[in-house]
Amino acid sequence: MKNLRNFLLLSLLLLGMACHKDKGNYDYTEIPAIDIESNPERINLKVGAKDTLWTKGAQGDHNLQDTARYAYTWWILDNFIKTRLPQIRTAFITAGDIEKTGLRGEINFLVEVTDKISGFKSNGLALVLYLHPLTEGWMLLCEKEGHSDLNFLSYDYDGYELYRGIADTLGITALLSGKPVSSANAQLNGLYGSWYDYSIAISTENKYLVLNWLNFSYRKEPSETITTALKPSSTTPLYLSGVDGLIQTPTDFYAMYVDQIPPFGKFDHAVPFNDYNLIDPDKGVLPDPPDKFQASPVIIPYYDRSGGAFKNMVYDLDRSRFVIPPYYFAGNFISRYADVSFNPAFDLTGFEPRCGAAMDYAGVMQFNMVMKNEADEYLFLSFLQNGLLQKKEIINEPRLGMAEHMVMDMRSGYVIFNNQNQLFAYDYTTKKTRQLLDFGTEKISLLKFEHSLDMAQDVYTVGRKAAYQALVKQLVVCTYDQGRPDNSGTFHLYDIPIGHQPLIEKTQIAGLPRIQSATFIKLN
Repeated sequence: MKNLRNFLLLSLLLLGMACHKDKGNYDYTEIPAIDIESNPERINLKVGAKDTLWTKGAQGDHNLQDTARYAYTWWILDNFIKTRLPQIRTAFITAGDIEKTGLRGEINFLVEVTDKISGFKSNGLALVLYLHPLTEGWMLLCEKEGHSDLNFLSYDYDGYELYRGIADTLGITALLSGKPVSSANAQLNGLYGSWYDYSIAISTENKYLVLNWLNFSYRKEPSETITTALKPSSTTPLYLSGVDGLIQTPTDFYAMYVDQIPPFGKFDHAVPFNDYNLIDPDKGVLPDPPDKFQASPVIIPYYDRSGGAFKNMVYDLDRSRFVIPPYYFAGNFISRYADVSFNPAFDLTGFEPRCGAAMDYAGVMQFNMVMKNEADEYLFLSFLQNGLLQKKEIINEPRLGMAEHMVMDMRSGYVIFNNQNQLFAYDYTTKKTRQLLDFGTEKISLLKFEHSLDMAQDVYTVGRKAAYQALVKQLVVCTYDQGRPDNSGTFHLYDIPIGHQPLIEKTQIAGLPRIQSATFIKLN
């Protein structure tokens, strides 16, 4: 396996620093004064081989690139002790410069810019975080020879680079016992570590693993606690979905986003989120009430702008009602129904979600669902967060009943599903179906959109919000040859043009084991 090359992720405390592609030709512009001011807001900047980090004046919008006019001095700060870097005399610093220091992890830099004509000087601070390439990209949970296997598609400006068998590099091969089940981004907020504790969660037939997003190090305490509490097995696997690391068992689902109040200090005392009775933190967990419900496995994550929080829309199969799981309020965990206002009245009894998605329209969240009943009747349902019905109609598409995989894309207005090796799109506006792709002899193992990127509200990395807004629109399709599943897996990434145009393949990575789950690890 190739050695991991280093990337640079810069968390800047400097208002006047920006990332630009290094094109080699510069237009030098004099500015009347240098004014570099520190900014308490955190900004991340990941710099690849073709990028440089430029010093930029807070006044005006011109890079201070003219070495004939300006002089630059860089220092490393360690406990207020300055160590000068005499070899760096430019307006920028590169990954190669930092590599030569031999340092890793967080590095504090101080840059001083001097106007050679006026003698005016100004300083700025930068916090640099030097990382490996597994920091950002697609985590691929695969099955190889009957066991779980991890591969990683490292994201860069020019595309993806594949790193195979990273479990060996990370030292967690022995922990990936059993067949793969699922993976997801997770926030263990309030339970383990810091408040914003970003992690990656992986489940196999008999394990639940938590990895630190920064370096993929194994987090033993939450991993063993949750594995012991929920006892995953081949007949009772743990499925991960939604936001905040939702964990689904065959009967219940749990979330890691809970406060450090009794009885929630340890996960094995946690109440499943489909138990939406009021919980008294002073008296402990109340006895299971009769209103505990069986939850649908289809959970729709969304960002509630009105409340400024990540939430999940779930479905109560026992009462045929939509529910927003509990949040902490006035000393209790409460949940609320999100009932749809049908006029004329309509009974959802017997229907359950097959797929769905959420999208923000002018500050109001809209949910689109495909519902199915035991008679294989399919219903399209669209409603707002306040329960106002937008659309309800029966879907007359018999091939939906044979679909193994189904996803919703609200941007194109498609319900995308497979029929064996063929991929179809049902347009719920025109009520017509068209074939998108035919994979021949290959079987589809995964079909998804990375909806969690829709909620990248906390991304401070320069240029990354735009990149993630593009990624969230792309369709992931994973295929494999059933005759040789250990080396025929292929990861496909497609753009979906509007107007019924053919899909545009943006990425194809072949030669992988069968891909069970794919999760995009974003910069935080």
